[in-house]
Amino acid sequence: MKKIILMLTVLVFIFSACNKNNGSEGFVDTGPTPGLPRSLPFAAAEDGFVFVFNNVRVVMGAPSENIITSLGEYRSRRVEPSCAFEGYDVTYIYNDFYIECFQFDDNFYVHVVDFTNDNVRTAEGLYIGAGFDDMVKLYGDGFRRDFNMHIYERNGTELKILVEDGVVVQITYYFMILN
Repeated sequence: MKKIILMLTVLVFIFSACNKNNGSEGFVDTGPTPGLPRSLPFAAAEDGFVFVFNNVRVVMGAPSENIITSLGEYRSRRVEPSCAFEGYDVTYIYNDFYIECFQFDDNFYVHVVDFTNDNVRTAEGLYIGAGFDDMVKLYGDGFRRDFNMHIYERNGTELKILVEDGVVVQITYYFMILN
């Protein structure tokens, strides 16, 4: 029950802006990140934190169409009016994680990847259930701390790791366009 409450708290934290077995090699080519029109106020964070699942690279801020297609069938999809841009936010829910995408102009872009259990790992090997020391060994001690949330930043992305009683209980990739 405590973990459920904690995960709900994290989800509220993630969505507060709106008030509302993978590997790291042999990536599936989801196509080049298309050149973004000059009118876009952001670019895909190719050098940021990147989630990899079944050899598919999920780049924060990248157009989501090829990524979602390459990941295969999702369990469900939720569409909501966007609180940050005109248009919609779309959340694709998979068995072990979900991907939230935001709309800008006529396209959708990856905004959040959130782990929902311990069946997936970051590209560096961190998973829900790992220890605080494992996190520091993989990512170092250069994090910003917001209560129990440990936040690493890299090239327009954040890797948010919630640690409770020395154990990783939540992992979220975040594209910082909405900050």
